[in-house]
Amino acid sequence: MILSRVMLKQAVKKAKPRKATRKTGKEKANDVPRFVRGERRRPDESLGKAIDRVMRKGGYKPPYKTGPTSDYNKVKKYLSRN
Repeated sequence: MILSRVMLKQAVKKAKPRKATRKTGKEKANDVPRFVRGERRRPDESLGKAIDRVMRKGGYKPPYKTGPTSDYNKVKKYLSRN
C-alpha cells in the first residue's frame, strides 16, 4: 500500500494537548471566608455534614442564612469543588 505525502504527514503528526482555559472567580470559588481556607471534606462525610462542621467552626449556629451571597453558600460551593 502506497501512502501519499499528505496521508503520511497526518499519520505522523501528533495531537497537541488543549490548553486549559482560565476559570473565572465564579467558577473557582475563591471568595470564601477566612475560616474555610484549607478545609476539606472527609472521605466518610456528606457535603451537608461537612458544611455544618465548618460553619460551626467559624462561629455560626443553625439555622444558617442561605441567600446568594451568604457565607453558607460560599462554604458549600468551596467544599463541593475542592
